[in-house]
Amino acid sequence: MRALVFILTFSMSGLFSANAQSLSFGEVYSYDKDFQIQSIPGETDKHIVAVRASADSKTGLIDKVVLEKFNKQSLSLESTVLLEELFSNKQTDYPEAIHIWNDSLCVFSSEYLKEKKAYALKYRVVGEDNKVGQSQVLMESKSTDFTFNKKHFSTSVSKRAKYLSVIHFQNGLRKGETDIHLIRYDSLFEVTSEMNAVLPFPGDGVAIEQEITDDAGNLHLLLKGQNEDEDVFSIFAFPVFGNELIEYKLDIPGKQINSVRMSINVNDQLLVSGLFQENFEQKGKNSGVFFLRIDRESGSVEAKGLSRFDTDLSGLSAGEESIVERGAFEDFKSRSIYSSGKNGAYFIAEVFGEEEVCETDYRNGLLTCNNVYTAGNLLLINLNEQGKVDWFRIVANSQKSIDDGGKYLGTVAVPGIKSDVILINNRSSSTSQKEKTKALSDFRTTEVVIESVNSNGQLDSEKSSSSKDLPILPYSAYYSKEGKVFLISEFEGKSSLLQIKP
Repeated sequence: MRALVFILTFSMSGLFSANAQSLSFGEVYSYDKDFQIQSIPGETDKHIVAVRASADSKTGLIDKVVLEKFNKQSLSLESTVLLEELFSNKQTDYPEAIHIWNDSLCVFSSEYLKEKKAYALKYRVVGEDNKVGQSQVLMESKSTDFTFNKKHFSTSVSKRAKYLSVIHFQNGLRKGETDIHLIRYDSLFEVTSEMNAVLPFPGDGVAIEQEITDDAGNLHLLLKGQNEDEDVFSIFAFPVFGNELIEYKLDIPGKQINSVRMSINVNDQLLVSGLFQENFEQKGKNSGVFFLRIDRESGSVEAKGLSRFDTDLSGLSAGEESIVERGAFEDFKSRSIYSSGKNGAYFIAEVFGEEEVCETDYRNGLLTCNNVYTAGNLLLINLNEQGKVDWFRIVANSQKSIDDGGKYLGTVAVPGIKSDVILINNRSSSTSQKEKTKALSDFRTTEVVIESVNSNGQLDSEKSSSSKDLPILPYSAYYSKEGKVFLISEFEGKSSLLQIKP
């Protein structure tokens, strides 16, 4: 889950250097445990803003919202704002998204307009005085598919908050087609372009895996669907000028793509990478990694690579073990990709699991069931300008938690400035470096660890010197345009804002 479904206080401040990075903690504060962190949507001129929410006990949907505003210099909590009425009526205000926009916090919700048979996406601005402004309609999309308790819009904000893309999908009239309605707004909510299009996507159950709006207003959508029980992926680009769209079909003959991620590099090119399997192999088991670098102006593929784990990666491990068994790659899922050097890339994949485990108590015969969450190793692959693998590294990790949504699990991986990759993780302080793969199930003994990965794949690890550090929530990570990383660090009613500065 990692968060709700869109579901004596002591002073401690610390700073330590981890290679070229510094880790800073804000003052610890108490929070209401009924309100879980949803995200750090971003920053205004004065504050870093985090959003907490409580959930409706019947539906699991966001009910009440608390805004937490942190001082950018001290990282201390300056104010909290309880917003009780934002989503009190789910039929007129269904929660869609919360973004920082034009130096204000904007809340997006949707409503079904019965008379018009359309869905409306609305927004409200929470001002500096913490008052909620009037509701304004951004988009109306005709629809005959009326459903309760379901998101109907996607919103995508460019990195520097210059453009907002608003998207509505619905099934087309013919099988294999999806209708899309797209409106783009500038920072003052003025319409810059609008289009309706039919996407020739060869699959059912179409969903957005990832969206990117760049600071010029161009939108890229990575879509996933099902075609005869197989996952199919495609990327559609929507240039800001004109009504055209560009499709990049992700199809490898004789192979099945299992997971994909994309990003835009420093040279304004589109990077696409993911994991694939051979058609004749067991379903869901990764056979290798693929890579595309696309010129976004011409649409041409400048570099592509296809590397099998059992042959092409032989001898390329940057880890302690030179020989890595093929089975070590089977359970990874694509997490992210970003620039390396001029035209290369770092591709990152991770292992996650969730299952219900039931046991019978032999003393009384009662059946007890728990939701068990696990996070496994991290796969880091360095791809060169030709799209071939230069080196890879499997970073050991084994974490487990029970009935907490897995919110403490996983590794935050972000691009560094003075180091190539920064990895941030919760580690048990009771285990030595040699025992770091031991399952981490009790977060009372957790330390925050930073691992810097250089251009040769070598790790340099540092951990906080304070034993009072609270474990981080990896899903809360916010990566600022200055290269700072912010996360919420909390446990059992005490919380702190954490900053990693390059």
